[in-house]
Amino acid sequence: MNRRILVIEDDSVLNKLLCDGLNRAGHSAKGARRWTEAERRLSEESVDLVLLDVSLPDADGLDILPKLAERQPVIILTAYGSVQNAVAAMKRGAAEYLEKPINLDELEVAVARVLEVAALKRDHLFIKSRVEALTPHNLVGSSAAMTELRQRIAALAKSDAPILIRGECGTGKTLAGNLIHAQSARAKRNFVIHDGSAHLGRDFLTALFGAEPDPKAPGSPSRTGLILDAEDGTLFLDAVAEVDAEAQETLLRLLESGLYRRVGAQNDRAVQLRVIAATSRDLESMARAGTFRPALLEKLGGQTVHLPPLRQRKEDIPELAAYFLGHIQISHPVGKHLTQSALDRLLAYDWPGNIRELRNILERAMILSGEGAQIAPEHLVL
Repeated sequence: MNRRILVIEDDSVLNKLLCDGLNRAGHSAKGARRWTEAERRLSEESVDLVLLDVSLPDADGLDILPKLAERQPVIILTAYGSVQNAVAAMKRGAAEYLEKPINLDELEVAVARVLEVAALKRDHLFIKSRVEALTPHNLVGSSAAMTELRQRIAALAKSDAPILIRGECGTGKTLAGNLIHAQSARAKRNFVIHDGSAHLGRDFLTALFGAEPDPKAPGSPSRTGLILDAEDGTLFLDAVAEVDAEAQETLLRLLESGLYRRVGAQNDRAVQLRVIAATSRDLESMARAGTFRPALLEKLGGQTVHLPPLRQRKEDIPELAAYFLGHIQISHPVGKHLTQSALDRLLAYDWPGNIRELRNILERAMILSGEGAQIAPEHLVL
């Protein structure tokens, strides 16, 4: 498979030799002879692997290795091979270590091995990101509102534009975002969730974009952000109305240019991803009040999905209840069902907590009903 490889080697002859060999092996290799040139290339495009000379004219390879290894695997090249250098390189994040003169056959084997391990790591992240989609919760319901919603999701999945999902708490905004991702061209990459209400101020930016070491705390580590896990995939920003002005400005810049900057960093980084945001708030009112940037609202709100509250599609409650009970009962030895009077009580309720509340009430009813096969009205805590 064709992989993008950057060779950072100051020896022009060796640089060309390595690039030519990698290109013949079916990869797409480019060379850089100085760290400044390599840094510019990396800010403009993503690569799958870096070959890094440990001794560059303008940088020490071991010093820049940790930063590089956070984003893609790195193979260290050096003419000063030793056990100490190898151990130092591996501790700082190198995936492999090769000593000059470089044997092209050995290089090809090392590259294949490193890329295979990187692919396995990506697959692991991908599987973890799909857990949400595989949990017992889906767009269940045969109402006209749900039919229209499925059609809307299928249409938006074909686009790569930002999307704003609107709906009350508990209506399934995260699920809708995940389904858009699962039907899109980015489905084989990660679906990464970042909750705007869980991190405030700089904590939001650090968690999302990462941070450079604190200059006031020598030896403090750099922090990677969730955005690296979302690269080439989908970033789902839940509770986007809760982020502060600084974070809103940073998100707007990301959407407009595809660039972001780590907290404390001086240089921008480029990233390819799709952004889906969700809110239960009235962003238009917030924009008029000056608490949400109108430009960010305009950028996010070009494509919108509205999730109906459960009280507006009560005809779906019998189907939803059967679906949830079927999945909840996987861990229960006794099959249970709702009595008609219990179902009538569910239909009469207005569901301020929507689908999430319905599931929680059914889970509690399973416990309160004991060993019996029926869930009666008295088992429903509404």
